[in-house]
Amino acid sequence: MKKLQPFFIVNLLVLFLSIALFAQTGMPQYNMKCEREGTYIGDIKVELFRIITPLHVHNFDSLVSIQFYDTTAFHRVVPGFVIQGGDPNSRHGDPSTWGFGDPTQTTVPAEFTNINHARGILGAARGSDINSATSQFFINVANNSNLNGQYTAYGRVYEGMDVVDDIVNSPTVPGTERPVQKIEMFVTYLGVNNSVPDSPDLILPEDGLEGVMLTQSFQWSPVPSAVLYRFQLSTDSNFTTMEYDDLVGTLNYCVGGLQLGFVKYYWRVQANNGGNISSFSEVRSFTTGIDV
Repeated sequence: MKKLQPFFIVNLLVLFLSIALFAQTGMPQYNMKCEREGTYIGDIKVELFRIITPLHVHNFDSLVSIQFYDTTAFHRVVPGFVIQGGDPNSRHGDPSTWGFGDPTQTTVPAEFTNINHARGILGAARGSDINSATSQFFINVANNSNLNGQYTAYGRVYEGMDVVDDIVNSPTVPGTERPVQKIEMFVTYLGVNNSVPDSPDLILPEDGLEGVMLTQSFQWSPVPSAVLYRFQLSTDSNFTTMEYDDLVGTLNYCVGGLQLGFVKYYWRVQANNGGNISSFSEVRSFTTGIDV
């Protein structure tokens, strides 16, 4: 019997790990206990988008399990933008090294999506290489749409934004973005949020609309906790073939190039909260007009 080659075994393990990560549902939740120079200032509670960004969530969870983040600092505070932390250098290293990270750390490939970098969203800090994320993360204190599609958004604050605001408004060392007083974190695992989002309510176009020409816009209502929506458009009421099948972070979608000549289209939307996916909405239809 042939012996399995080492590289084959490694690839097999990676495959099994990937399958396991993508199979898990629910949003793991964590508590960040924050102290300023040893004085407790509050807790930041976050939940992570496991079914959207499984690699980043696994990395964060693995680090929490070995108490990696404990005594690391929020070393960067930028009012109107973000707070950033999680650098191992900030435990005992010279403050001038905080934020530069440890080059021996494992990196995580980018998992860019259409999640909006809104206030409270947690993202992966990185260098110029999009695949260079490690342990450092940031929390948006404002809506930073300029970061969309550039930095992996893999969680959100569900409680404690008042603590985030306290941290971001800390006095800083002149000429830097580093707080004068060190702000340490102690991160612990809390459990899993297994909530399933509701299905979106469709708004426009109304069901049965006729005479649609080349372009049509679609709109649906927001679902609490949803961060992505799946939009599907088909000429088949069973959606076995797709004209459009897209994940978006907005409450609207616009399509062009529709087939004219009384072609009937069907559309529906599904909500994703990062841990579970809703049932699809009702199915609506519309019919295109004829090109005159």
